[in-house]
Amino acid sequence: MKLASLLAVIPLVVLVLVLILFKWGGYMDAFLLRAAERGDLSSVKRLLFIGADANCRDQHDRTPLMLAAKNGYSNVAEALIDSGADVNAKEKAFQTPPLMYAVTAGDLASAAILLERGADVDSVASGGRTALMDAVWVGRADIVKILIGKGVDVNAVNQERRSVFEIARYKGNAKIIAILEKAGAKGIKR
Repeated sequence: MKLASLLAVIPLVVLVLVLILFKWGGYMDAFLLRAAERGDLSSVKRLLFIGADANCRDQHDRTPLMLAAKNGYSNVAEALIDSGADVNAKEKAFQTPPLMYAVTAGDLASAAILLERGADVDSVASGGRTALMDAVWVGRADIVKILIGKGVDVNAVNQERRSVFEIARYKGNAKIIAILEKAGAKGIKR
């Protein structure tokens, strides 16, 4: 009887040891980053359940949330946020938060989730770039509307002294220009 109960405990002990080695070796976080980048929701959920860090970083200082947003995986982004991922984390090189990754990718669903969950609508990245500037640059009128609805500064200026409105005029998107005018955006007089 004692041998049978000992044999029943061995798989549990082995599992615990594997999880400890997995976590200490950093493998769990590396797998989470890869699963988030690929949009593998079931793997992301499993890895988070067994203790992967929702705010770990890859070699480029990006979080799993940034990778999910960058690649248009809103369902993965939501699972990461539910597990404590920082919606305002910034990578070091360009100070880009997850919202700007979603906007640049043209991912309306991820951008909406990030904004609903507290992403800073006026966050500034390197060069004075904002999410609104990125949305204008990539021509996403739908995202421009959402950002304006969340109270984004429509008169933000980057380090080159270019306003959002000037960027819109440069890109020549009449629909976005009309949206910005209606929201009160103005060009900078030099």
